[in-house]
Amino acid sequence: MQTILEVEEHDGRRKAKRLRACLVDDRTADTLVGNIKDNVAPSTPVQTDGWASYRRLHEEGFPHDTVNHSASEWFKRTPTGTVTTNTLEGSHAVIKRKARVLNSFQGVKGEKLNEKLQELVFRFNNRSADLFCIFLHFLALRYPVLPYDDLVERLEALNL
Repeated sequence: MQTILEVEEHDGRRKAKRLRACLVDDRTADTLVGNIKDNVAPSTPVQTDGWASYRRLHEEGFPHDTVNHSASEWFKRTPTGTVTTNTLEGSHAVIKRKARVLNSFQGVKGEKLNEKLQELVFRFNNRSADLFCIFLHFLALRYPVLPYDDLVERLEALNL
């Protein structure tokens, strides 16, 4: 799974803003960098772990900083700020914990696995919203509310 996280900073603290995740077949540079190019605006600064597949990001026009977890480097200070993947890893942990609580992935394979992942990402991105209100909004988009006269006419046609 590859996860991409938009982060906003307030008073020097980072907060997860919006998460995107997708299942990937492999972790090659073509796959990972391709997903970043498809989901991240050009010239946006990108921070990753030291995984070799991400090295091409500079060539693709992304300012790229890394931390080397294998050398026990969890953050580093640079002239442009602090480089860390902790916010992403914390967000990823929230998704995994929610999946365990909901038992989301038990016996799920193939395309259904991606659907379950996207549900968890949706829940994460709307964690401060009332999901029932969001459900009602989508329901209203699919089934628009009828004017009163049309509703009465349809109910009469059904003999209700």
